[in-house]
Amino acid sequence: MDDNVKQRLVGAVVLASIAVIFFPSLFDEPDNRYIGGQSQIPPTPTITPQVIADPVRPDAIEPAKAPDQMYALVDEPEAPVEAPAPAPKEAPNASALEAPAVAPGLNEQGVLRGWVLQVASFTEKSRADDLRERLEAAGHSAFVRPLVNSKGQQVVRVFVGPKADKATILALKKELDASLKVNSLVKEFKP
Repeated sequence: MDDNVKQRLVGAVVLASIAVIFFPSLFDEPDNRYIGGQSQIPPTPTITPQVIADPVRPDAIEPAKAPDQMYALVDEPEAPVEAPAPAPKEAPNASALEAPAVAPGLNEQGVLRGWVLQVASFTEKSRADDLRERLEAAGHSAFVRPLVNSKGQQVVRVFVGPKADKATILALKKELDASLKVNSLVKEFKP
């Protein structure tokens, strides 16, 4: 084919494609693209400023009572039965004076203190339940508690107890450490 004919065919194809693209836009109705001149934003509301008055102080205010006068002391009723006079005791040593006055068997909040023995921790609940059942079969009161450790893993701990006396739980620790070949932990019981 002749080069002139090729150039004319390419030119005709280019002109035809331009016509296909631009002719529809020339014959579109202009009202389809009309954007209204009015705003759809509502007008600014009128705001009336509110005047806030200063708080009114009463003329006569009673002064607050002194802390020692706020509560009246109530006399305690006398006990009907007199307790026998206690035997004279030796002066307490310095370490006894520094210790807080907590009743035996009670913690700092006044709640009955109990002790448990953490025997083992497992990542599989079935293994923890098996150990708990073995401990219960041996006559120990055992329970499990699930928790999430610092690495985000689910861990199930096996406990024996609670016992009110720490000496009892320490003796039980020696017995279970020897029989199970573990190093159990004595912890304060938290229900």
